[in-house]
Amino acid sequence: MAVLPPSAAAFIRKPWFKRAAIGVGAGFVLFSLFGLFALPPILRHVAEGQISEQLGRRASIGRIRVNPFALSMEIDDLTIYEADGKTPFVGFARLYVNAQLSSIYRRAPVVKEVSLEGLRVHLVHLRQTADGFGDLSAYNFSDILARIQAAAAKNPSPPSPPSHEPPRFSINNIRLADGALVFEDRPTGGHHQIAGLKVGVPFVSTLPVDIDTFVKPELAVTVDGTPFAVAGQTKPFKDSLDTSVALRLSDLDLARYQEYLPLPASLKQVRLASGKLSLALDLSFLRPRDGQPTVSVKGQLGLQQVALRRAGAGTEPVLDLASLTVKIGRADLSAMRFQIERVALSGLELHARRLADGSIDLEHLVPASPTAARPAKARPGQPTPSAMPAGPAAPVGFEVDEIDLEKIGVHLRDETVRPAFVETIRDLNVEVKHFSNAPGARGDVSVRLTAVPGGTVTQSGTLSLEPFAAAGKVVVEGIEPGRFAPYYRDRIAFDVVSGRVRVGTDYRIATKGGRTSMSLDDAFVELGDLALARRGPSGGRRAADDFLRLASLAVRRVKVDLDGRAVQVGTISSRNARLRAARSEAGVVDLTTLVLPPLPPSPPHAGLPAAPAGGASAEAPWTVDVADVDIEGWAARFDDHAVKPKATVSVDGLALRASALSTKPGSRATFDLKLMLNQTGKVELSGKAVAEPLALDVRLDLRALKLLPFQPYFRERVNVVVTDGAISLKG
Repeated sequence: MAVLPPSAAAFIRKPWFKRAAIGVGAGFVLFSLFGLFALPPILRHVAEGQISEQLGRRASIGRIRVNPFALSMEIDDLTIYEADGKTPFVGFARLYVNAQLSSIYRRAPVVKEVSLEGLRVHLVHLRQTADGFGDLSAYNFSDILARIQAAAAKNPSPPSPPSHEPPRFSINNIRLADGALVFEDRPTGGHHQIAGLKVGVPFVSTLPVDIDTFVKPELAVTVDGTPFAVAGQTKPFKDSLDTSVALRLSDLDLARYQEYLPLPASLKQVRLASGKLSLALDLSFLRPRDGQPTVSVKGQLGLQQVALRRAGAGTEPVLDLASLTVKIGRADLSAMRFQIERVALSGLELHARRLADGSIDLEHLVPASPTAARPAKARPGQPTPSAMPAGPAAPVGFEVDEIDLEKIGVHLRDETVRPAFVETIRDLNVEVKHFSNAPGARGDVSVRLTAVPGGTVTQSGTLSLEPFAAAGKVVVEGIEPGRFAPYYRDRIAFDVVSGRVRVGTDYRIATKGGRTSMSLDDAFVELGDLALARRGPSGGRRAADDFLRLASLAVRRVKVDLDGRAVQVGTISSRNARLRAARSEAGVVDLTTLVLPPLPPSPPHAGLPAAPAGGASAEAPWTVDVADVDIEGWAARFDDHAVKPKATVSVDGLALRASALSTKPGSRATFDLKLMLNQTGKVELSGKAVAEPLALDVRLDLRALKLLPFQPYFRERVNVVVTDGAISLKG
């Protein structure tokens, strides 16, 4: 047992010291009793009164506990009621606040911990107004806002001085657990619920205090049954402020919230019938000691079961999407650099119409860009807005490793023609590898689709954006020209009964120095099973009206140089064609009536300059070279009703071989033509020809030609009568 020195013991035995010790002890006991037992009911009574007075609502508090030694306070079961005084409006189960003694010498509140549990909020949208959900006078808390605004107007706060500093405080370890919010939209009958709300904030401070942070940044909530979570970690006392946040959202039903979005009027023409959003993103922030701060994102986001319908009672579809997934490798938002690992889209069905005025209906769903405001006139000595310096925007750079679009359907309806033309694209698949706008980067692109009408399209090649360049091969097969009749029916007097077209080419497009060049190589056009029939006065036709049948026509190995204005054709071949023509008694050949007179030209568009007079500008003429022509099995029949008696001329077995055809001056072509004339006459014509200047070296062989069919053309002019096998003079 320690023994006090004689001097200390004497000091303690002094009467004034004993009285002081008793006073301090009694004060400590009173302070403890007051803080633990007397202060809580006083605070409870004052708080309930102040809340009721300030908000105009009845309030109740279950219990308040104060610990004067830990500088902490706890409030249990606080409830603020609706205007009826019975229905709970806002409340919580427990609020815990723990302050620090450092608040005294820092002359600012320093709180070590704030914990709120069981928060409950009940919001009601009472009526719909012209301002929509932004009208704060249409909610169950509107009377509270009006009361607060009236009090602020009655006792306005004095303006802060210009040198006023932000308030000094430090609140740490902020936690919200088991929060819930119920929102009732009575005009629409909507009901939404936020449950399981959990929030964690390590600190909010304007003071450089050093307090242990045991709360990590986080947000977790369930919105109408869909979980959403944000979790992270931070190093607040490092120079780098290294912070990372994880966002998680699974299958959020977007259709339930479209009514609350401030959409422009054009977008309100469609409604979101269904759609789910999922997120799994990781965000990070880093501020190095030397250098610019960086904000980066990586992860995945997706859309599923999206369905857009036109507004109204109907269910006319606009868009359906099975799934869209974007996997982000790393996106540096500060440097505007995006690296996307994969974009996958599946099951897209798009419906569009071309309206009678030529516009696409989907264009009307996009808000029109506002007219640029006219800049205000600058005062003397003040720089104009265009002259004000502006920092250069960071160029956007992106790289996509893989794009996979599959099972896409596009439904088009063109109402600019009659009847309306309907086109359906099925099974559109697009694959892109290594797509980037980095200089010199080149990606691989392949496209496959089936169109009805229109056949199939396949494309494969490469694409570069900086500088722009594209090269590859495209093939279109199974085109049926007859199905496109609405576009040309008013311009011709015949119908395409049957026929299929196949086209394809290797292409190359490049831009250099602001100039774009394009060339085609190994192109081809193949036409098969073509049948053309004259259209009758009533618009119908008969099988006997077919005036042209063509088994096949092919143009292959075509090379087109747009810069050099040159076309080179490898071969032109055709097999088995049948042509019928006639001349009426009035002398009109029916083939000349197959094309209808052109429609009157449209008036020039207002504001567009008129075409300059004097013809086109002088340019180098196009040159066309054809290496080989091979035509076989052609036949024709011509009935001439303009002579008496009627004359008929038929051609069978026409075969043509030609080579080295060209429009270049001085070029020499060779040809060999054979045919049967009126079934017995044999005609052979061969030789060489020069197009410019025109020169011919021809050999003609004509055998067994019957003159009788040609008698109507010369019987009125010569005194010769031609009969079968004999020629006689007229008497």
